[in-house]
Amino acid sequence: MRRISNKARRKQIGYLADRLDELRREVDNLRDEEQDYYDELPETLQGGEEGGCAEEAVQFLEEAGGQLSQAIDQLNEAGG
Repeated sequence: MRRISNKARRKQIGYLADRLDELRREVDNLRDEEQDYYDELPETLQGGEEGGCAEEAVQFLEEAGGQLSQAIDQLNEAGG
């Protein structure tokens, strides 16, 4: 089995944190777009199925973004 140096592992950890940060930004952008969509719906649709689906998507995307942020923080801690 090939062993890699500590410096190389730290570099890999940093690379993973950067990739996750890019994904987090994409999730945040999608959340914002979904929120804008919901906000632009007429009130009669906001309270219906369409609005409920959009509102739920915003909540799930918010949670996913938060979890990605936590993973990024943990990787940064691991990377020193």
